[in-house]
Amino acid sequence: MATMSKYCCAYPASRLRAYDGWNEKVPPLQATLDSETGEKGETLDYYFLHDTYVVTASVWADERVAFDALSDAWRRFCAEQLDFAVPNDGDAPGEPESGNEDQHG
Repeated sequence: MATMSKYCCAYPASRLRAYDGWNEKVPPLQATLDSETGEKGETLDYYFLHDTYVVTASVWADERVAFDALSDAWRRFCAEQLDFAVPNDGDAPGEPESGNEDQHG
């Protein structure tokens, strides 16, 4: 059964391939970007980076795994080069920050 991670983010394959230890096991997903005129534009190759730092060509954390050579160097690359950070539970969109709730009365 496919496993959904708590958090993942899509990145262009070119950004992930900049990591020295990158070795993809499966090809990336592709999206065709429409131009401003509505014509077919460029094709973008992309992957999903999950909260476990595993990279897949699927939103599912355990399907079509492209990269799983996890190391401190990989985590550092993700943080420093991709600005990847897993949000804290309180950082989820639409949730008020603790201590900043509106108080009426």
